[in-house]
Amino acid sequence: MATEVTKTIKPSGSGGHYTSLFNWEAGEQANLVTADEIAVAECYAMEDTTAVVIDGFTTDATRYIKIYTPPAERHSGIIDASPSGYYWLNTDSGETIRVSDNHVWIDGIYIDNTNSTAIRGYSWTVLKISNCVLAGGGPGGGGGMFTGADNFGSTNTTYLWNNVIKTTVDESSCLQLAEGTSTFYLYNNTLISAFAGNYFSGGVIYAENNLVYSSGSYVFRGTFQAATGHNATNKAGMGYTGADGTGDRVSQTFTFVDSGNGDYHLASNDAGAKGYGTADPGSGLFSDDIDGETRGATWDIGADQYVAAGGLSIPVAMHHYLHNFGN
Repeated sequence: MATEVTKTIKPSGSGGHYTSLFNWEAGEQANLVTADEIAVAECYAMEDTTAVVIDGFTTDATRYIKIYTPPAERHSGIIDASPSGYYWLNTDSGETIRVSDNHVWIDGIYIDNTNSTAIRGYSWTVLKISNCVLAGGGPGGGGGMFTGADNFGSTNTTYLWNNVIKTTVDESSCLQLAEGTSTFYLYNNTLISAFAGNYFSGGVIYAENNLVYSSGSYVFRGTFQAATGHNATNKAGMGYTGADGTGDRVSQTFTFVDSGNGDYHLASNDAGAKGYGTADPGSGLFSDDIDGETRGATWDIGADQYVAAGGLSIPVAMHHYLHNFGN
């Protein structure tokens, strides 16, 4: 079994191994297959302002790269006007993270990119993005906050689950997926867009349990696989072709905790997404939500699973307290 080699990213003077994800990537490049290792970047509360390209590792399915934040250092699933108390990558141009290596998992990262792409898959075999907040203006011109479009025809598979993604620029999508040899699995994401939740022009795509709240013209665009459904939107139609659409919910009114302040958690009285998801769309890939709360037997649509105060999971308010102030 491969050995996890964990290195910490902490502010200067805090005793971490590195002071930026960029420096971790440059310092830890290795042949993980030969070393029989998993390279782990454990990110602690700080503002990290340096973009990073993941390129220079040799990996396989069991010797891979993981970039994550532990629970006490993680965002609270809210798009913050002034993020603090957790790890966040903050850049204003270019690609905040470019993935050019195979077998990479990015989990629980908050990325704020004012003018361009938060994560771009450039050339990869398997890429997983989970429990992240990707927020900002967006790249415009048809680009996406996550873009998986520049892999030069290589065969790859991408999984995105439990992410909150927001773009506010016209002609910018939450997701831009466009390669004929790619396969994308989209599960339980909350997509907030001024233009389109997802723009797709090739490859194979499956989408289940996604909440798309759009003020623009589009929800999804492109041809999806038949096994696509249980998605919900405030618009009159989903926009995709080829999908079976079982369980889809259009023209919905969603009730969020405080969308005006970036909190897209489902409120207790939500009637648009709460309780309408299909259970375990990823066949065991995940069983919790963006806050780490167990979804149980009845799944909600979107990144958040509503859990009433007093349940077995940490109530949302306490979860936010722990994430913002530590424990």
